Amino acid sequence: MNKFSLATRPVSRFLILCLVFMGIHVAAARAQIIGTETMINSRAVTSENRARVQAFLERKEVRKQMLAMGVNPKNVSARVNSLTNAQVADLAGRIGKLPAGGDFGGVLFIGLVVFLVLLYTDIMGYTDVFPFVKKHAR
Repeated sequence: MNKFSLATRPVSRFLILCLVFMGIHVAAARAQIIGTETMINSRAVTSENRARVQAFLERKEVRKQMLAMGVNPKNVSARVNSLTNAQVADLAGRIGKLPAGGDFGGVLFIGLVVFLVLLYTDIMGYTDVFPFVKKHAR
């Protein structure tokens, strides 16, 4: 029995230290009073987000796409009303970030890559695309 207690002492001390240090990293909870203006603003933002999502879903193109996907447009407002405030805020944020006419940044990037490849091949003498590139005599 004595050998067992001698072997378990270091392990138990290590576990006690681990438990003590685990308690140090826990952040204290803070309770604050929420002002009336904050609550009114959050409700206004929530209702504004719901209105934005509803307006987006009532567009002709969106309704046409919903019908193509098999979603009944009559049930859409009920579905939007059943979403939580966080889900509606996320959806409204994604609607605001969608490109209106396509992804211009992607088109610009592809155009830049094509330009650089053509410029490199023109400098190396494989192509003759740009008149401003000086040709090497071979």
